[in-house]
Amino acid sequence: MKKHANHYHGKKLRISQVMITKNEEANIERALSWGKSIFDEQIVVDTGSTDRTVEIAKRLGARVVYFAWINDFSAAKNYALEQATGDWICILDADEYFTEDQTQRIPELIRMADESGNEVLETYVVNLNDQNGIINKHLALRIIKNEKRLHYEGAIHEQLVRTDGSSVNVFCMIEKLCFMHTGYAEKTYKKKRDSNRNYLLIKSRLEENPDDPNMWGYLGDDLYARDEVEEAEAAYKKAIELYPEDIPQHSQRAKWTFTSILRILCDLSKESELCPYYHAAKNAFPWEADFDFILGRYCFLRSNYEQAVDYLTTCIDLLEADKQFDSGNYAAANLSSIYEALAFSYYYTEDSKAAIRYASIILNANHESIPGISVFMMCFKKLDGDRDENAAYCLQALGKFEDLNYLEDAVHMSLAAKRTAYAEMQTLLEQKIPESVKEEMRQFRS
Repeated sequence: MKKHANHYHGKKLRISQVMITKNEEANIERALSWGKSIFDEQIVVDTGSTDRTVEIAKRLGARVVYFAWINDFSAAKNYALEQATGDWICILDADEYFTEDQTQRIPELIRMADESGNEVLETYVVNLNDQNGIINKHLALRIIKNEKRLHYEGAIHEQLVRTDGSSVNVFCMIEKLCFMHTGYAEKTYKKKRDSNRNYLLIKSRLEENPDDPNMWGYLGDDLYARDEVEEAEAAYKKAIELYPEDIPQHSQRAKWTFTSILRILCDLSKESELCPYYHAAKNAFPWEADFDFILGRYCFLRSNYEQAVDYLTTCIDLLEADKQFDSGNYAAANLSSIYEALAFSYYYTEDSKAAIRYASIILNANHESIPGISVFMMCFKKLDGDRDENAAYCLQALGKFEDLNYLEDAVHMSLAAKRTAYAEMQTLLEQKIPESVKEEMRQFRS
């Protein structure tokens, strides 16, 4: 790939890539490949790998330096920053990467940030599962200007700050730039979890400062990931107890603590505690859609459809609203399930018009959605009048999304008709599906 020239107005802005590693042989090649065309140097700070991480990094042309691990992520990152000679530094972990199109945007966005006097690019990080599906996303500061006054603080879950305590100048690029993180994929996360490194660091910090609400929140995260749900619940509750009355609106840590306690209370069916914690969460972050998503899904799964509609429509309204704060990352990653729950909830609350509206939204986004097709069929099935005519009207309406001349569409329609026990639709499909497609369906089933 052609090397990207970072020349702007006669000045060349050099970009360094630095990363901290320990036993990352599964990720290091991708980590050193995705940005090779835009970086002027690549530096790997290894903290004690016993696998092939260092060997692979050297083969790929990176400069490898060593840092003795001292149970302090900030110390390691600050050492990494000291090694960089570029004007700007990209500091991602080995299990994080930008896609090709995103990578090529970075030099221009750095130029814009540099010219406007900013020190950091704010982006999204998207957490992926084992199937590369989105778990959630959150804000991140990983592309920073190489200035002595910028450094990291905090032994774990470190924060970028200025040495004089003043605010960092942030260039918000969340609409234009995001990177992927595979560290929450089950196999990878289990490996990290089993190492106990984060857990021991968190416990150590809590021994030093037992009234730190953020560290209690991080402890809750670690325990929740280990399926120690009751212990995680206690940690999150302790964090909330310690938060000040006026929680800073930008505190992602506090927001995630409330999100997590609501998820746990739903999982444990502790309904008497749900409302108080929900109201506390909404009082702190009234614009946050995730809280309404969690309770809406809880109500839906327990067939409390009217309340499900209330919470989930509020969730959608908040996601669509113009707002100053980042909101609804957990909900946004589960948008299709929200629309499905709303479509079924409206059906069961006798509002077929709204049910079909949300089913249409589902099918516009994914015409293969059997739940979306099923809601259409359920609504037409219960109409008064001639049942055969109603089935014909239903098929006509679904014709906007489905084409029976295609195998996949015919299969999805047939499955939905069977699941909804819509006999008239099954008969109609038998008549309307072309013989050639029926033969394909028979081969498909065999």
